[in-house]
Amino acid sequence: MNFDLPTPERHISETEWESVFEECSVILEKIKAKPGPVSSSFEHITNNWLSTLNFKEYSKDIPDMRSPKMYDAIVSTVKKAKKYLALLEEFPDFAAKELSEGRGCFPEIYDETPDTERLIDGYEARLRQ
Repeated sequence: MNFDLPTPERHISETEWESVFEECSVILEKIKAKPGPVSSSFEHITNNWLSTLNFKEYSKDIPDMRSPKMYDAIVSTVKKAKKYLALLEEFPDFAAKELSEGRGCFPEIYDETPDTERLIDGYEARLRQ
């Protein structure tokens, strides 16, 4: 018989936490710097990230909240945020529609895709056609 032993939880160093928190701060500043009002698409995407990107504030008094699973979630959010912000910079017409009132550049994709990661992937696929 073959028994799988539980794998030990990996350790995330303080340096790794600080590095990811710095990336979160940069992204939050970029989001806050966007002129308002913005599209419902932009609000949906960025609002889904806010609690994760602000995790440093939530966890400063409760260091036990800093788990490898939470670290991975933050890293994943940072990657998604960087991708979306890069699309806004690379495609000015896309940015103009995402950063103005309305439903965003591709409302049909927005309506069909509530998951933020798939939504951004859908936007990128359309933009790169």
